[in-house]
Amino acid sequence: MTTGPTTTRAAILPEVGRSLIIDHIELPPPGPGEVLVRNLASGICHSQLHQLRAPQPNGRPLLLGHEAASEVIAIGAGVTHVAVGQRVLLTWHRRDAQPGDAQPPATSEALWQGRPIADADDGIYTWSEHSLVRQEYVVPITTDIPTDLASVIGCAVMTGAGAVINTADVPVESSAAVIGVGGVGLSAVAALAVRDADPIIAIDLDSDKLSLAKQFGATVLVNAREEDATARVRAASSGGCDYVFDCIGHSTTTRQALEMARPAEWTVRRGGTAVLVGWPTGDASINALDLIVGEKQLLGSAGGSVRPERDFPLFYEWYQDGRLDLAALVTARWPLSQVEEATNQLMNGDVLGRGVIVFDS
Repeated sequence: MTTGPTTTRAAILPEVGRSLIIDHIELPPPGPGEVLVRNLASGICHSQLHQLRAPQPNGRPLLLGHEAASEVIAIGAGVTHVAVGQRVLLTWHRRDAQPGDAQPPATSEALWQGRPIADADDGIYTWSEHSLVRQEYVVPITTDIPTDLASVIGCAVMTGAGAVINTADVPVESSAAVIGVGGVGLSAVAALAVRDADPIIAIDLDSDKLSLAKQFGATVLVNAREEDATARVRAASSGGCDYVFDCIGHSTTTRQALEMARPAEWTVRRGGTAVLVGWPTGDASINALDLIVGEKQLLGSAGGSVRPERDFPLFYEWYQDGRLDLAALVTARWPLSQVEEATNQLMNGDVLGRGVIVFDS
């Protein structure tokens, strides 16, 4: 238990449209139900790119990041599932939420230049050397796994793989396609390979990303910059896929996902399912007639519909037996001081898989 505040460095967004700065913030000692951690590595997610450009209602400066591998430094009263010195993952999904559970209370506020500073993810921030978070978002690591690789389980892996095994619960040997094979899409491809989907079609605008998707289990590669992606998917899957995962979230890709889904055979079987996984950047326009006549389904998946304490051990198992190649998934690493460069590279499409911030030990 700490007896005083913790001063630490963090990436701060002073206001929308400004560059990130690295400065010191002050964290109070953990209160009841709170955990103070030292972050070892943190993922950099596309959703943070949206947050960098989306104004906060309260107008405060922002702390960002929502997936990390960390070490517990101190715990508040009532915290029993982790102990000081233990390795943990931080994630934006509650670790074991049950039906009817109330949302956790707000975390004690961090201070920057003597003023409260907000976070973009309801109590989670990981682009900082230390974080003070609610215990609901702290998940023990139950296996020996390098922290830079473990850090991406708390968003990229759970979102992509969870959409396959939870939201859609893809049956064995289903046909499937994944639109957008960055960190989330690659995780979806890996989960489809675990489910023995056939074919597994990867769609992207970048040939290097498609080559990486083949390592994760994709059997058909479609460069949407060079060919009609919808036509190619239909040709490669006998008219359309049982499941299509949109890991981009643009209006165009959401519409395409529904078009790529298999149409119904009336009175025999319903049509395929499109799953919206990528965070939307605006309103989407779909072909409602295709939805009805094709008897298709359009599902939304928030973070892969996961329950971290149930699902994370499964992802550890996949890593250990070689079915989830986290070493290939993490393709870029930066120190905290280069977080602005990291977000620019992600925005420009220069990160093949998932990039992470690695903190000094």
